[in-house]
Amino acid sequence: MNRNTFVIGFMLFAIFFGAGNLIFPSALGMESGPGLWEALLGFVLTGVGLPLLAIIVSAYYDDGYRTALDRIHPWFSLAFLAIVYLTVGPFFAIPRTGATSFELAVLPFLTGGGAGDAAQAAAAGAAAAGGDAGAPGQGPMLLFSLAYFGVALWLSLNPSKMVERIGAILTPVLLVCILLLIGKGVLWLHGRPPTLTQVEGANGSIAFVNGFMGGYLTMDVLGSVAYAVIVLTAVRSKMGTAQKAPAAALPDVGGGVAGNDLPAGHGGDEASLVMSVAHQSALSRRELVVQASLAGVVAAVSLAVIYVGLGWVSNRLPIDPSVVAGVKASGKDLGSFLLNTAAYGTFGEFGRVLFGVIVTLACLTTAVGLITATSEYFNDVWPRISYRTYAILCTLGSFVVANQGLTAVISKSVPVLLVLYPIVMTLLVLMLLENFVWKPPVLSQRLAVGFVTTVSVLSVAGVEAVNRLPWKEYSLEWAPFAALGIVLGLVGRRERAP
Repeated sequence: MNRNTFVIGFMLFAIFFGAGNLIFPSALGMESGPGLWEALLGFVLTGVGLPLLAIIVSAYYDDGYRTALDRIHPWFSLAFLAIVYLTVGPFFAIPRTGATSFELAVLPFLTGGGAGDAAQAAAAGAAAAGGDAGAPGQGPMLLFSLAYFGVALWLSLNPSKMVERIGAILTPVLLVCILLLIGKGVLWLHGRPPTLTQVEGANGSIAFVNGFMGGYLTMDVLGSVAYAVIVLTAVRSKMGTAQKAPAAALPDVGGGVAGNDLPAGHGGDEASLVMSVAHQSALSRRELVVQASLAGVVAAVSLAVIYVGLGWVSNRLPIDPSVVAGVKASGKDLGSFLLNTAAYGTFGEFGRVLFGVIVTLACLTTAVGLITATSEYFNDVWPRISYRTYAILCTLGSFVVANQGLTAVISKSVPVLLVLYPIVMTLLVLMLLENFVWKPPVLSQRLAVGFVTTVSVLSVAGVEAVNRLPWKEYSLEWAPFAALGIVLGLVGRRERAP
């Protein structure tokens, strides 16, 4: 590994690591009780392993997921990716980063919670979890979001500099802040048993399943579809290699090509030239896969370390179990309550500031990554509009939606995510099969994606028959239909064979 690998890997970590990635493992750590390690293992396998696989597999295709989706149908590819980028872009994910950072990092200070003693620290946690949301009015949110999205736009306007700004500057600051919180928490809580000792389903197998499903439901694989373009572009830039040249771009050997226009070792004829270009393309493809994989590993290891640390600290926080039960019963977010409590318990009043910095940086880097990915995709599809214009429009749209309130954003967008995610998971399985096992026929790919899309839409629509399907309780009711589509495609191909 070299410096570029770590810079790209840290950039990928930062754009993956949003506020939800702080909250989910913290809540899981407390709720798993004695089954902490089994739960964290399951969480890391799906919450880290699946996004890592998604990034690695995308490197096997020139245009990442777009290439794979074009095989299903070009119009389906265009419509599906446009919906994905709009959903993880200005319609949901980007506005959520602004609204979440305000509610977790700024609102507790405006409502006055969290200073003085353990009870007040708990009050700060409750405020950050949404207990006092909206009390200061819309003015503070408007001012904060203006500054927040202004900085996000500035960081996004130049994608080449974004890699350095996030990977080499913002991510180290974010990591230092998080590791300070975790490190001090470990010293503070060393030797303490789990706070919740009587937890339903705390045995190894059930705790593992809970963590496994928790990592799956983070839906970070959906973000991988958007981030793959950024990673591949950054790796190609750092490698200094171009994408595979089309046949039309080869020099016209018959018309006479100067010796310095031919690749080294061309052999002096057209056949040798074509073989040389193909060989260089193969080398570039292998290097692209290797470098993207290494950058993904850097991001994955960083995520796993943070998840384990946050889960362990939350698991042992000195909080009365009745307080934990009260937070959950009130509908407030347990993870943000635990993080605020841990921050105050480790660093006192400074801990609240530290937590605010962590949340703001985590949300900001994610917003920058999503603005960049969304703008690059639409600029590639409709290049008549510049990347800069797309970035400005995406940021303005996110600013408007964010000021509608976090609850409104989530309520309107979650159903769309629940339809998109199974399709992405099915596509990931098909790409894994193609590159590491065998290439499923096009009919299998189309049937699998078609079945899963239909089941996902019906599931979100609340059709009673879908609610009775196997694995519905795990949000995996689509999986048997993906397998069925692959099998039927194989059968159909054999029946048509002469």
